[in-house]
Amino acid sequence: MLASGEGMTHTVTVTVSDGNGNTNTCTVVLTGDDVTPPTPTCEGPQTIALNPYCTLIVPDLTNGASATDNCSASFTESKSCYWSRTCIRGWSNIQLPLR
Repeated sequence: MLASGEGMTHTVTVTVSDGNGNTNTCTVVLTGDDVTPPTPTCEGPQTIALNPYCTLIVPDLTNGASATDNCSASFTESKSCYWSRTCIRGWSNIQLPLR
């Protein structure tokens, strides 16, 4: 087992012997590829009061979030909305149509 990381390369030499003193070698280059996605833990459901304009202000949902990963100890959090508007990190105004 080799300690490795994403994109890290290792050259491994393979030696073969026929038992009569004859040997030969070849090399194989191995490249680490992190294919396991991180596992997030999100905050629980929240009820947010609408403001006078019937706008819901999405709080920073990264404060109570965490994640684990097999290859990384640092993470970048971001939000995405189910609506057609783009959320930004931190506080976002999202217009919710009343139906």
